[in-house]
Amino acid sequence: MIDMSAEALHAKYESARSAEDILFYGYLYQEKKCFGLDYNDLIKFTLHIFERNPEIRSKWQSRLEYVMVDEVSRTSTACSTSSWRMLQGYHHNLFVVGDPDQTIYTWRGANVRYLLDFDKRFPGTRTIMMNDNYRSTPQVACGGKLAHRHQRAAHEEVPRGTTSRRRARALSSCGGLRPGGILDLRGG
Repeated sequence: MIDMSAEALHAKYESARSAEDILFYGYLYQEKKCFGLDYNDLIKFTLHIFERNPEIRSKWQSRLEYVMVDEVSRTSTACSTSSWRMLQGYHHNLFVVGDPDQTIYTWRGANVRYLLDFDKRFPGTRTIMMNDNYRSTPQVACGGKLAHRHQRAAHEEVPRGTTSRRRARALSSCGGLRPGGILDLRGG
């Protein structure tokens, strides 16, 4: 689609019959007409330039000694991993960060497999687990753990009558309980 002219996209739009094609080609035509790029286009266009221009690719590969990708569990396209591979092609210093429990963008195509299968795609990977939370107070971290446990428990088959005991046990294991069984997240 990158190589298609605005006129060719407009013709595709005009001849489209299904709602999906009308929206798709209409979007691409409007984008091309105003020289716009969305997030995925930025990645695809960069890959396109690198694939067609080895001297530009080499320049950026040698210039970027370290490539760091944050929130890998939010990654939504295979193009992303291709761009990582291409950018780290000279120095081979690729550093990614992600939390498989924070895959919150599945609605837009994010796939936690990019994080979980990273070592298969990039052999020789060294994984460093960061199990301590340095950004939140213990109460906030505990609240996050409870929310995560509750979310997982909601999807599990739990024998009748055990849910409240399990929740109470989870709450008490974190501390922070105020009288009446309410979790105190204020941190005092």
